[in-house]
Amino acid sequence: MESMDRSDITSMRKQSLLPTGKNEYLKSKTNAQPKLKGTNKIFLPQSKILNVHPQFIEVEPSQFRSVVQRLTGRSTGNIEEETDQVMPEIFKKSKAYEDMFYCVRTFKKLECPGDVSQECLDCLVYCSLFPKDYEIDRDTLLQLWMAEGLIEEEPMEEIAASYVKVLCEHGGYISLLREDDGTGKIWYRVNSIEIPEKFLKTSRISPPRLISEDPTSVLAVAETDCIHVTLQRLLPKDFQALGRYSKIRTILLLGKNKSNVKSVPYDFFMSLQHLHALDLSRTKVSELPSSLGNARCLRYLDLSETLIKRLPETIEFLQNLQTLKLQNCPCLVALPKSTKRLTCLRHLDLGTLRPMPSMPAGMGALSCLRTLSEFIVGKEHGCRITELRNMNDLGGKFCLSKLENVAFPKEAKEANLGYKKRLMYLELRWTDDEHQDWIGAEYKVMKCLQPHTNLQDLRILCYGGSTFPCWIGHPSFGNLTKITIFKCASCQVLPSLGQLPSLESLSLIELIGVKIIDFHFRRDKLIAAADNENQFVAFPALQKLEINSMLNLEKWSDIEKMDFPCLRTFSIKNCPKLVALCELTNIRALKHLELNQCTQLTSLPNGELPASLEIVVIEKCPLFNFSFFSIEEKQDWVKSQHSPNSAIYQRETEMGRS
Repeated sequence: MESMDRSDITSMRKQSLLPTGKNEYLKSKTNAQPKLKGTNKIFLPQSKILNVHPQFIEVEPSQFRSVVQRLTGRSTGNIEEETDQVMPEIFKKSKAYEDMFYCVRTFKKLECPGDVSQECLDCLVYCSLFPKDYEIDRDTLLQLWMAEGLIEEEPMEEIAASYVKVLCEHGGYISLLREDDGTGKIWYRVNSIEIPEKFLKTSRISPPRLISEDPTSVLAVAETDCIHVTLQRLLPKDFQALGRYSKIRTILLLGKNKSNVKSVPYDFFMSLQHLHALDLSRTKVSELPSSLGNARCLRYLDLSETLIKRLPETIEFLQNLQTLKLQNCPCLVALPKSTKRLTCLRHLDLGTLRPMPSMPAGMGALSCLRTLSEFIVGKEHGCRITELRNMNDLGGKFCLSKLENVAFPKEAKEANLGYKKRLMYLELRWTDDEHQDWIGAEYKVMKCLQPHTNLQDLRILCYGGSTFPCWIGHPSFGNLTKITIFKCASCQVLPSLGQLPSLESLSLIELIGVKIIDFHFRRDKLIAAADNENQFVAFPALQKLEINSMLNLEKWSDIEKMDFPCLRTFSIKNCPKLVALCELTNIRALKHLELNQCTQLTSLPNGELPASLEIVVIEKCPLFNFSFFSIEEKQDWVKSQHSPNSAIYQRETEMGRS
């Protein structure tokens, strides 16, 4: 039986997909999120499937009609996943099955563009600048859209993020790869889907563009009136060619390999009066010419992973600059003094800037900032923590370093961390210096650094106080899922972290002042006195607990039967004075237990283990009694590695025993 040609399917696709209702994305000014009015789906009507596919049938017509009836009303987004349940095997093996889903995928191509705003379509057309399967993090994509002027209403980032969701979920133009790869970023893949010509005609994205995988092609097409350029690699000689594009708006380096470009010619920025976005990341550029100030339309500048030492003071003339990226720039010694004049700056991504003594004076003028990866506190006027008072739109990841320079609690309070609702990740860092002259106000300063309860991840490094304020561990922090407390040498009492309802991961590292972990770790006594202790479960969501290098820890006691109901991984390392551990038998979800370098530990409480345990690792514990398993339990356990002071036990599964 003859199969329908692909071109026939393509020609019929516009008639063969009819929505059951009018679907239209509307932009709401109240919450700046696109709303889907109507059914939220596009359906594959029964009559249209039958009209397109009758000649495909390699099974009985009645059987095919039955299949179509079962598919009727299912959305194109789910139809492929659901077909396995309704398609006869004989049909799934046929050419018709393949062609049918070629048609379905074609329908999906048009599902998004027909129903979204022109602004969202412009963002879609911009994605055509990227090569097939290009991976990009969401924040970069949003910032490039903004640089091109595709998003104009506030809040721009939220509107742009909603367009990403639309293009991903409803059009399939981009695909979600992974969320939070350790950097807090969300990564997408730009799919290779041809955009219909009619959408290109209505788009504000100027069509002339050059997508080059061969760097030499820049010179070859220098006469082209190019607007957008994406390159896999940049050569020194390419600057001359790029300078000929008087209308150029975008220059992006997309290659993963570093470029040998070490400098940028002075006249490069003189000729590019319309440049909106410039990416020179992963080059060997160590400085930019003062002519940078002539690129007054520039909104996006990425110098990440370069050898840049300083930026020219003429950067102050870039009054439209929205995004400045300087991640992983090990040679950067300071930001320009004129940084405070970049009042349109929304994203200042500095990565980790340990060599810088402080931020430039007057950063408080940048009240539009939504991203500031790190603020280095200084002692001089204009460099203090009080500069943060009006930066209440800060979000994402934020590090406050050199907090030893905060002399008075009042200054910490004026930073208004509690008003910064968008902060998800907060790092509070004091300088790691054994000879640090502590001013004695650490506790009061920390108390005034209380963030908003929306916080999800908290890191405290090198704090000099002996105790922690009660906000650390207060149950009102219902979104807090991860805490790391590192190298707080003076700390003697752990905060009451058992009260946090959503805490999933906890790391306590190098807290050498702590000798005993007691009831206070579970719950604050004042809160316990005002509540019913019988109903309280400590650490209700904790899945991973790490205790490392607590050199003076001797004992952990006082946990209750219902505590740690979700704990799966528990490790205690390098605690040479630990002699008594808490009762583990009642931790019923525990899968992995590791004891390492606990040289005084002789056994586990009652010599028993939770029935849920699958792996026990005991290393460098010379006094530990390895006969803690009963005779019955030994039948279920296999010793995979063993030495005089170490052993790894793994419980056999039912499959393994058979």
